[in-house]
Amino acid sequence: MITAVKLQSNNAESTARFWSAVLDVQVWQMISRYVDLTGEVDVGAADRLRENGFEAAVDGSQAVDVNGCDNTVFLVQT
Repeated sequence: MITAVKLQSNNAESTARFWSAVLDVQVWQMISRYVDLTGEVDVGAADRLRENGFEAAVDGSQAVDVNGCDNTVFLVQT
């Protein structure tokens, strides 16, 4: 589980929407670029990302917020 990471973002609004979908909470400031992360998420994270206009791997194991950050997030379902 990621509790807090503070880095610079290209697009704060996009990044907040991305991480809000991943973590299933309201995020107002979050992660940025050039960092690949692995996060423990619930089974709905990939679907929430897709519903918010982001691309997630078919199997739900990876996602990238191309508008806000250039990193790959590896999603491990709990």
